[in-house]
Amino acid sequence: SFETRWRKELLSDPDRKERLRVRARDLLERFLLLQSERTAVPFETEKKFRFSLSSEPGNQPPRLVGRIDRIDKNESGLEIVDYKTGKKMKESDLKSDLQLPIYALACLDRFSEIPGRLTYMFLGDGTTHDATYDRQSLDKIKDEILVTIDEINSTDFLATPGYICGTCDYNKICPARGE
Repeated sequence: SFETRWRKELLSDPDRKERLRVRARDLLERFLLLQSERTAVPFETEKKFRFSLSSEPGNQPPRLVGRIDRIDKNESGLEIVDYKTGKKMKESDLKSDLQLPIYALACLDRFSEIPGRLTYMFLGDGTTHDATYDRQSLDKIKDEILVTIDEINSTDFLATPGYICGTCDYNKICPARGE
């Protein structure tokens, strides 16, 4: 059972262990409830992907790499499920979020099929968010990603030493470190 396995977990702080136990149990209960509503059969889990964003000849095209939590297959095709342990994102953030359309592009590349439904399952509050994409919307999103990549590649990121240097993840390799 969950409680038996949890007792075996080694955490030095008993208060933290108890807080994590309560949170883990809540997430597990919401997961089971949300899963009970699904009828599709898992086709792939933790599916890695890697695909090029462009097929233009010449230079090396940018590639996207990632992992899809769950791909289901049913009579109407593929469905993607991405599990989130937090609460549902704001609608404005969901509209601009690129994770689900990138997963749709990955399925198009790998399976030659656009998923009929892509779902975020927010286990923090038990809500879901469904999305669908067609070929035209995915082409537009791919173009937006390519423009963003071009903007990043053409930007000069100068290191600016300051108080943040002590906690920066890149301080060991930073060119401004010796300044």
